[in-house]
Amino acid sequence: MLKLLITFIIITALSACSSIQPIEGPITEPNVLKQVKAGDWIQVETLTGATHEMRVISITSTAIQGEQLEIPLAQIKTINAEQFSLLKTTGTIVGSMILIITAIVLSTPFY
Repeated sequence: MLKLLITFIIITALSACSSIQPIEGPITEPNVLKQVKAGDWIQVETLTGATHEMRVISITSTAIQGEQLEIPLAQIKTINAEQFSLLKTTGTIVGSMILIITAIVLSTPFY
């Protein structure tokens, strides 16, 4: 039972809650730099309707650069960026631990 508990806690702790959200405001260098950083995973829709997913390598005054792709800011319609939620992750971990402790207490025989 203890091994199962430890395994479950490790898996829960390693699972981070994230979601894909559109960046707010205009697609300009200052605004993009506030909301997107190198290493972020993004989805980009261009003015032509093409969609691309990439890990950001760098952001210049004119483009977002990925490993194999560079998209000019002037050609971008929307950017959706993966955002990590500390609150959701903490809630998941705490909730899981409460469930585990409750299960252990309820499964322990009372004498």
